[in-house]
Amino acid sequence: LAKKTLEETADEFETVSVADAGKIYSAPWIAWLNMRNMLPLCEFVIESSLYRKESRGVFARDDHFVCDNAEWLRNTVVKADGSIDSFSAQTPAWPPNFDRLPYFEAIDKLAERVG
Repeated sequence: LAKKTLEETADEFETVSVADAGKIYSAPWIAWLNMRNMLPLCEFVIESSLYRKESRGVFARDDHFVCDNAEWLRNTVVKADGSIDSFSAQTPAWPPNFDRLPYFEAIDKLAERVG
């Protein structure tokens, strides 16, 4: 769903123009530039989260509803050419105290440690 929505947004953005792009500060022009720069970043975030076969942080997936530290405590890199790779993450300051848990149980465990 996110990928489809982003594609639709990018297609619609192609038709957007800025009426007031004057030489003095122009809020509409700045907003247009920001949106143009955010669209590829959003694509990278979506591709990265689809690459990971788990739920983590704000990326809760219906098809992989487990937080899997045993397999996915890794950094994921999406390159400009579209290739994706992952590599072992540095041990976090608060290493997880579980390997695999259903997503909401993992969130609860983290909340217990923080709070």
